[in-house]
Amino acid sequence: MYLIDMDEISGTIIPNADLTVRTHGNPVLVPGKLHSAIRLDGNGQYVDAGDHSNTCLGNVELCLHGLTQSAWIYFREFRDNMYFMSNGRGVRVFHKDGLLHVVVEFDRKRWQVSAPDLQKDTWYFFEYTWHPEKGLQVFVNNRLVGYRKNPVTVQQRPYSESDSLVLIGNTNMADNDSERTFSANVLIDEVEMWYRDRDNIIAFDYILRGYLFIYSALCSLHCSFKCFKKSFK
Repeated sequence: MYLIDMDEISGTIIPNADLTVRTHGNPVLVPGKLHSAIRLDGNGQYVDAGDHSNTCLGNVELCLHGLTQSAWIYFREFRDNMYFMSNGRGVRVFHKDGLLHVVVEFDRKRWQVSAPDLQKDTWYFFEYTWHPEKGLQVFVNNRLVGYRKNPVTVQQRPYSESDSLVLIGNTNMADNDSERTFSANVLIDEVEMWYRDRDNIIAFDYILRGYLFIYSALCSLHCSFKCFKKSFK
């Protein structure tokens, strides 16, 4: 499991025990859902967690047990082809035609789910989970909003050996389908990534989604994230 909590920026680095996380474009920290969030202004600011094309984090074909990613997101603008997440090899989260799309794709197979009715200037707990046999599910505020079990067959997407980065708020070159893309205008907090599908990590009590909004309320009263997690062990 990886957590990027967005609580500190030192120069261009977001300190993290497990990943080298860099910022681009000089984004700043603002009050977030859980302590601080990073503000991306839609003008080329983004977060780069590096090239992980040899692991599940950056290459969905290697996610034999699935993949789950979650974050608190506060959308400040929606534009077609505005990208919120990309791992360079298989995962894309972007806005188009009034919907937020989550795409998982590899080996000519594509799972795509769209999340409707999202508003600007509102915090959402956004989560997607994928498993090669169970398919793709998208949750908003702990509610299932979209599901696709079986993939469709598509043309193989070319991937660049030098452009396969785990990005928050921007896109990799291979994602754009020759269309113009935009970096995200958004606040993002508490990004978590797991090498398992959601059912699996809930079954082993690694995440406690039933406590989601109690968690949020307590942290808004200045309870630290680490102390809160410890209290449920």
